[in-house]
Amino acid sequence: MGEEIVRWGGFPALFTVAAAISTVAVALAASVPGGAPRESPPADSEPWRVDRLQWVLGGTMVCCGLAFGAVLTFIPTFVHATGLGRVGVFFGSYTAAAVLTRVVGGGLSDAVGRRAVVLPTLLMLAAAVLLLAFVRSVWMLAAAAGLFGLAQGLSYPTLNAFAVDLSAEEHLGRTQALFNGTFNVGVTASAFVFGAVAARFGHRPMFALAAIPPPGRVDALLRCHPPGCWAGSRWPRHGRHRRRGLGVPNQNAAHCRRSRPNRRRRVTWLRATCRAAREARRAAPRSARP
Repeated sequence: MGEEIVRWGGFPALFTVAAAISTVAVALAASVPGGAPRESPPADSEPWRVDRLQWVLGGTMVCCGLAFGAVLTFIPTFVHATGLGRVGVFFGSYTAAAVLTRVVGGGLSDAVGRRAVVLPTLLMLAAAVLLLAFVRSVWMLAAAAGLFGLAQGLSYPTLNAFAVDLSAEEHLGRTQALFNGTFNVGVTASAFVFGAVAARFGHRPMFALAAIPPPGRVDALLRCHPPGCWAGSRWPRHGRHRRRGLGVPNQNAAHCRRSRPNRRRRVTWLRATCRAAREARRAAPRSARP
């Protein structure tokens, strides 16, 4: 759409249309009800700090932002330099795949677990970026765009849900700031890092290099993760299971870097413990609840 507007009226027309659409978005957002005011966090809550798992997730988002930014920043110049026609083919295929994936498979990680979605889609994202280095026709460009949209459409919302899983309710705003901030750091850095590579070696080596960061985080996610929310369930938000910072349970540190054979036994024990804590909390008088 933007390409057509530029061809028709130039960049002033493009910016005018973008401003008009933004105004419509503001009007629609203003009509959304604000909701009931939230209760303030308990006075005895501990100061907020970033947990180790949040840094692992933040590093993952930086790597995804590097790959995502490299593609969206340099795909227009790549398409024009290689004579593959109009860049709208890429963005149309990417948008259709990303939107359709989120509509159809938005709840996939709730059913099969975060891990079963995140790890394959990170590899799929790397494969899509790498495929751009070998694109020689419009059909290959559309296929790479579709794969890129499929990977981005699944990985980003699932990682966002994982960030929410690791956060206490009173810290959701801070968690989202960390999540989106680290992604934007990667997107911004990609212009500087991969721009220098593209200028010196060309677009194809640049895309091959940009495919490296996402799978580099797979090992970190495999070595350190909480089995509960990683499998799709939510951690409890109350009592002794709340950890200082973002509501990560105290047992997380003990679950990191352990062997697989005993993992299922530990998950079963932890779920039973959480269930017992919930039942005890329901049975306790309201005045005695934390």
